[in-house]
Amino acid sequence: MVRMFGGSRCLALFAAALVAACATPAPTINRYDFGAPAGQATNAALADADTPDVVVLAPVWLDNPSVLYRLGYADASQLHAYAQTQWVSAPTRLLEQALMLAGAGNAPRACGEALAAAGRLEVNLQEFSQNFDSPQSSHVVLRARARLLAAHTHALLAQHQFDLRAPAATPDGPGAVHGLGTLAHDFAAAAFAWAASCPPEVSGAVPAR
Repeated sequence: MVRMFGGSRCLALFAAALVAACATPAPTINRYDFGAPAGQATNAALADADTPDVVVLAPVWLDNPSVLYRLGYADASQLHAYAQTQWVSAPTRLLEQALMLAGAGNAPRACGEALAAAGRLEVNLQEFSQNFDSPQSSHVVLRARARLLAAHTHALLAQHQFDLRAPAATPDGPGAVHGLGTLAHDFAAAAFAWAASCPPEVSGAVPAR
């Protein structure tokens, strides 16, 4: 009888623990995109816009929805991901959308005959993270290389390295996504401003690297 009572008691405790576990809500994951800054085309306008071919490439560790940060004051070479803050899609896809919005009505071919041959604006995203200078202070970083490629041969017409940084409003996940979203739109505008400025390389295609 003692054994049966002990077994029943264990079973009751297990059932109670199981009910408590089921009653505990799963952690909420907040998902963000870059938003659309005032004055730019909306998603609906993209269907009618004459946008250039845009592609964004990134290493595997950047090509996923994680919002990344580095603790510069401890070990800047170690990447961390926020557990309850994520992008709705990989930053590469969101950045493609931001570039198309920025490029609507501002395609690189406005720069003349040589640049008109550019069939693609290719972006290699190299860094897209929040960096902590201290536990209470952080900044966001977007580092990327933009390349203009010929329409049919994909020969490299011009390329430019971008390194954008800005303070994060708050040292947390929301501070990261809002800061990086703003930086992404700033980069998109800067990339098309560069493309439309007639880079000297476009007078003759240079070998792709």
